[in-house]
Amino acid sequence: MSSPQRDVRRVAVKNAIPKRGVSMKAPPKKSPAKAPRKAKAKPALAAPPPAANASATFHRFGDLPVEIRLLIWGYAAPGPATVIERPGQKTKSRYTYRRNPPAVLHACRESRFEFLDADESPAALARRRKEHPVYKLQFEVERMRCSPTFFDVETDMLYGLSYNGKHGVMRGDMTQLDYTHGGIAELSIAQELQHLGINGSHVWLGHPGSAAFFRTRFPKLKSLTLVLEGYTHVFSSFPYLGGALLPEKNGEMDILSMRPGARFDVMAWKAEFEDQFVREKMQNAPEWTPPVLVMRFMEHFLADPNAGRRLD
Repeated sequence: MSSPQRDVRRVAVKNAIPKRGVSMKAPPKKSPAKAPRKAKAKPALAAPPPAANASATFHRFGDLPVEIRLLIWGYAAPGPATVIERPGQKTKSRYTYRRNPPAVLHACRESRFEFLDADESPAALARRRKEHPVYKLQFEVERMRCSPTFFDVETDMLYGLSYNGKHGVMRGDMTQLDYTHGGIAELSIAQELQHLGINGSHVWLGHPGSAAFFRTRFPKLKSLTLVLEGYTHVFSSFPYLGGALLPEKNGEMDILSMRPGARFDVMAWKAEFEDQFVREKMQNAPEWTPPVLVMRFMEHFLADPNAGRRLD
């Protein structure tokens, strides 16, 4: 018989022997928790190609509310234009006023009514003038004049020629400009015109009534554009004064970039005209707002795509 100590030793050895199929390796270590992956941004879907029979015309425009249609018509309004007065080819006492008719007046009945100065309430007309140009057929009933054209007195500019009016002879109560530019001052549009252009070479600044002429004959005038006969004409005999023709700056001649001789002459000429406006306001009409004076050379004026047709 075996002793008790031997039996205890035998049980200990038996328990120490691993059972078949059981691994004695240490349990695997747990890896630290990983941060969740960020979802990848999906690529933007490309716009589908236009259909072969797709049309660029919006056929449901008439189904939009009238308020939205009028807003869209307002964005279609043309920019300011210059209507040039020209003498007739056969009769020198007849004048023509030409411009390409605004396309919005021919698109449809609704757009024509929106942009045309029709007989309606003053409030409705004021609303339309505030949002876009409003055109009226002008120069239609002038004395010995022809070719009426559509014109907006608030945005468009009239370039008028130099000729006398009905009187023809200088009187004591007439200024020099009444004699040289009395013709354009007698146009029915003169009292409402806000933008006027004339040949600056034909304006005599020495006469004391020059500012009074523009104040009384064009009371609503906001800008006066003086167009010099031409850079080559003014400075061709004095090339050392003028130099090369410089591009315009902000829609008028760049006086500060001219050579000193030309800069001095043009600035003095402009300052004399502006001083007359200031004296007229202080002495005779404190409530009057003088127009802004703009100076341009004829070369730049004729190259402007909005300047109507050439002066040939």
